Amino acid sequence: MESYNSSELVTFPSYEWHSNRYGDYNVLACGATLELVEARDLRDFESAYSSGQHLIVPHHIGYTNEHRGIDWDTYRSSRLTAVIEVYSNHGCSMSEESPFDYYHVMGPRDGTRTMEYGLLQGVKCGFIASTDSHDGFPGHYSHGRVGVLATGKNREAIWQALVARRTVALTGAKIVPAFEINGAPLGSEIKNSGRRDIRFSLEGNQPFRYVEVVKNGKILRRGSSLEFDASKSAGTYFVKVECGWGMKDQIVRWDNYLSIADGSVLGVEACFRPSVIDTSSNAPPHQITEMTDRTVRWQSCTRGVPDSFVHNPETMTSGVNALVIKVEASDKTSLSFRSNVADLDCSWLDLQPGSRVRHAAGPGSPAVRIRRPYPVEMCTVQDEISDLAARDEDFYYLRAAQVDNESIWVTPIWVAR
Repeated sequence: MESYNSSELVTFPSYEWHSNRYGDYNVLACGATLELVEARDLRDFESAYSSGQHLIVPHHIGYTNEHRGIDWDTYRSSRLTAVIEVYSNHGCSMSEESPFDYYHVMGPRDGTRTMEYGLLQGVKCGFIASTDSHDGFPGHYSHGRVGVLATGKNREAIWQALVARRTVALTGAKIVPAFEINGAPLGSEIKNSGRRDIRFSLEGNQPFRYVEVVKNGKILRRGSSLEFDASKSAGTYFVKVECGWGMKDQIVRWDNYLSIADGSVLGVEACFRPSVIDTSSNAPPHQITEMTDRTVRWQSCTRGVPDSFVHNPETMTSGVNALVIKVEASDKTSLSFRSNVADLDCSWLDLQPGSRVRHAAGPGSPAVRIRRPYPVEMCTVQDEISDLAARDEDFYYLRAAQVDNESIWVTPIWVAR
């Protein structure tokens, strides 16, 4: 395990503890080893990891009690339980009204087992998300990721961020948040009986359909970046290129090449769902193989929405993979997409009214879609508001969703009078 730690990859040993009564918990260790513990009682389980070198993380908390959802009556906020998983491929357990409802075979979402219900009962914890896909590809797109506000990319710095609750839960997109009250960052507990100055910002890769500051379970401020004037012609944009669709269970290997004329490539974010695997090949299911200032080449494996999807084994499963490409562009820019499946050419002006699509053949065949480009200014929000105390202790958190439904939930800040 120690050999798998570098500036590119940081690992933590972990395993999952199941309990119908108490709910499931994931155990993480900050060292290179982790001893498995057999325990039937939550208190015995907690005692086994009381050294300060572990975290136990409640997992898919939204299922009902006695069906592996969280038991708020026995849960205790502590350093050991500093963070709670609020999103995974089971769905979102933030609140009764949250998107991404539970449709797994394990059952529906119980409103009294949600994170917001726990917060209103006095629970204090950080938010995280994780995939739980059991397919050997942790952190794949749309199934859940955790972001940390850490001082460095190493095991010690990330561990300290987890313990300090400097965390955010993400569905997939690498949305970068900032959130503070009177200078205190996310996860803090502060005292202030006067004015609370709340500052926040988000940097995404698509426009934000909504951005909400939530206070004690109610929306304090709601905004959107869709109101931004996107009429400029030259500048920096995000453009999303998607490949997939097709008949159910149809596996397609894509070999893609995108070139840009009269513009330049500034960066790429992969939006891959590696749970779709072509077992007939030993090749990696997805990889970016080349990137220059004018071209991107990548390979991807997609599968038409499978018949098993009717039973909703994974809330966010789809037959599509994508790249979000950051480009410098103008009215003269054009894109050329070439692949072994379908080709698509379009100018920057062609994309202004909306996405362009090309199928490989007739109805039901695989397809490529190039979405409308959005200026980076439209994918960024920043605001400041002021507020006063409503209770002896108030909690505030930030949540947002992009137009492609990629979402973020930012750990609360607790403010006492």
